[in-house]
Amino acid sequence: MTAFRLPDATTLGSVRLQVSDLDRSIDYYHRIIGLVTVRQGGNGADLAARDDGRVLVELREHKLAAPVPAPFRDIARVARLVSSVT
Repeated sequence: MTAFRLPDATTLGSVRLQVSDLDRSIDYYHRIIGLVTVRQGGNGADLAARDDGRVLVELREHKLAAPVPAPFRDIARVARLVSSVT
């Protein structure tokens, strides 16, 4: 059985997330995922990998944002998927 491989032309783009608490979300992505802030201002922040300035996560604060249902809350699954693709 051969492993699935994405086409070489496949690239990763950024994802924009709406959050209810920008500071808490930035802290999470710094401490848990290991991203760094490359821009912060107003109601948003852009985050990238430590050694690469490309924005991977765009956080936009909306104080009344509804929580995401539990099955979709685990962003670590996305991080593992990304690291297995690159």
